[in-house]
Amino acid sequence: MSKTVNDLVSHITELSNEDFNSLFSKLLDMQGVLGHLDKITPEERIKTLSRLELFAERSSKSFNYDPARPKDFLPKLSRLDVVDCYFTGMGFEWDEKHKAIIWDIYPQFDSVMVIPTTSKERVESKGVFNVGKIQGLNGLNTTLLVGDMTRVSRKRIEVIPPYNHPKNGPQAVKLNKAWEGRILNAIVSLYANTLTLEDVLRYRTGVAMPDKLDAIKSKRFNAIQYKYDEGSCTLNYWGWNKHEQEGETLTLIQPKVSISKFEKQRIIEDICSKLEPVRIQAEARYFNWYHGGKA
Repeated sequence: MSKTVNDLVSHITELSNEDFNSLFSKLLDMQGVLGHLDKITPEERIKTLSRLELFAERSSKSFNYDPARPKDFLPKLSRLDVVDCYFTGMGFEWDEKHKAIIWDIYPQFDSVMVIPTTSKERVESKGVFNVGKIQGLNGLNTTLLVGDMTRVSRKRIEVIPPYNHPKNGPQAVKLNKAWEGRILNAIVSLYANTLTLEDVLRYRTGVAMPDKLDAIKSKRFNAIQYKYDEGSCTLNYWGWNKHEQEGETLTLIQPKVSISKFEKQRIIEDICSKLEPVRIQAEARYFNWYHGGKA
């Protein structure tokens, strides 16, 4: 340690006044950061310094602009493009470089709205869903984390090189446009205080259940507007961006046995389970409770 200190002193004394003042000024600028680093464990300090280095590296990047339209950023990006994004969060699963989907982007804005993704299997919910394999990626299934969407600087984004389509040649790596509606439903239900069909069936219809399970399985995460008539046990519902006249009607039925709302909510959850034995048992309970055992 004494040798290290002596070497440091020796190097400092060799500096010119101008270099010394410059070094001293930089150390003063870092004083606040160094104070916080002193408060954490050596392991956390290493991780934090790594994040700071990555953040500084991204910040030092220069912007590129379109020569024909000097206010427009390059490279050109569009909705549903898949990119590499340096999130540099604090302990998130997608810390550092991670795949993301471009959602909102304007040519003249630095800030870009992106949806983080993961290749890890997750339980499906309003804002978490598997979109399968995306052409041009690593061949793994991709799960979107809409609930974690965020804005980042273009400096944190790297374009993924095009892939060579066997028939159409070089193609941008993009999420299929067919998923756009599912993303919109997730955004509306998560951020606009709009219920999904599953929410309504779970919490707004007592212990009544649809007389058929098709809607629960296929439309559970649709963000909807609705009217429920308890007397006739009918649920009229329509999309969050539709008119009532464009809606559909679900006929609901009351159970033939006494059950609680909790038991009804659990049966909806189990009917949608990824585990086949759980689904089979849930459907058996449903038919016993609501149809007297008749499938």
